[in-house]
Amino acid sequence: MNIPMWNIRLLDKPFKAKVAYDGHPTLFTIKLYHGGEFTKFPDAQYIDGSVNYVDMVDIDMFLVHELDVIMKRFRYGVPPVIYYHFLVPGEDFHFGLKPLGNDDDLRTFAQYVRDHKIMRVYTEHGETKLLTYFMNPKPVRKVTIVQMDEIDEDDDNENPTAEVQDLPSPPRSSPVEVEVQPLHVEVHDRQKELIANDFMEAAT
Repeated sequence: MNIPMWNIRLLDKPFKAKVAYDGHPTLFTIKLYHGGEFTKFPDAQYIDGSVNYVDMVDIDMFLVHELDVIMKRFRYGVPPVIYYHFLVPGEDFHFGLKPLGNDDDLRTFAQYVRDHKIMRVYTEHGETKLLTYFMNPKPVRKVTIVQMDEIDEDDDNENPTAEVQDLPSPPRSSPVEVEVQPLHVEVHDRQKELIANDFMEAAT
């Protein structure tokens, strides 16, 4: 049986996170908001829920699925689906809520733990009203032109380096004005007249 590396704090138990975690940069507390729901934007709030603290969490040992284990301790069934979100320290609900549903999300979450010892996590049950789970975390980059270095045939390196440069869009072309000069041909006889006519048609 796996022993959890965290502890659910009793409601009447005092706990000083800064003192407890002094000298332990990977330890932190989850302030867990559960059983409620988010109201609609732009006046988003988390309502009708409860708050509990989960102490002595080690970010180096913590896995996303342990959130489900914690929720079972509060007698929630898993399933139904539970959506987890964390709030970036210092941000509000409009811009600071991030998903916490996979390993990539957990790595983003872990970036804040060393400097912020109480991390807020919010749950939604059955469905989510937020878009954070459906946004593309890796937006498409703009097109770049790759210029390969000239390869020396005597060089054994099979992986030449490439220089990547972001080039600005070319300026829009300006209209070109062309001045057409009249063609003057002096004719002296019939043969020259025919040649001149052919020349003028070709010029036209």
